[in-house]
Amino acid sequence: MAEKELRKEIGEITRELEEVGMELGARLAKIKKLAKPAGFAIVGVIALKIGLKISRGILSLLWKLKSFFLGATLLFVLQLYLTSRKENPAGE
Repeated sequence: MAEKELRKEIGEITRELEEVGMELGARLAKIKKLAKPAGFAIVGVIALKIGLKISRGILSLLWKLKSFFLGATLLFVLQLYLTSRKENPAGE
């Protein structure tokens, strides 16, 4: 007799938990609908901030090394010019 009552109580508790689970599932679906775009927006803002910090660091490094890059560019252009002059002598 006690075993039947315990099984009956367990069955009732199980049904109640299933009902609560369905209700929470419905509420959670609504929350997910709202939270998903908000989460993407937050992650996007964080990624944008990180990207801006990285680009600012790279630009400041390039600004500090501007004379080096100018010299390297001039040497590269000079090398291209001399190579093209070597392949095409003056009259051709």
